[in-house]
Amino acid sequence: MDSNNFKSIALNISTYDKLKHLSLHRFEMPHSMAKVAAFLINKAYDLFEKMRREKEADDTWELVKDFEPN
Repeated sequence: MDSNNFKSIALNISTYDKLKHLSLHRFEMPHSMAKVAAFLINKAYDLFEKMRREKEADDTWELVKDFEPN
């Protein structure tokens, strides 16, 4: 395995079983556990980044909303 593109992680048995169940039953056809994990992590990351950007936009707005040009 190319260690520049792939890394291993340890999962507890409960999480492993849930991931296996999702990989077999969540989609129309079975997918590898790695693909399902990557899909779910990417979705969570996208949501995290979206919420972070929205918070940064709100924080920036708070800094300038009361600014009145002379």
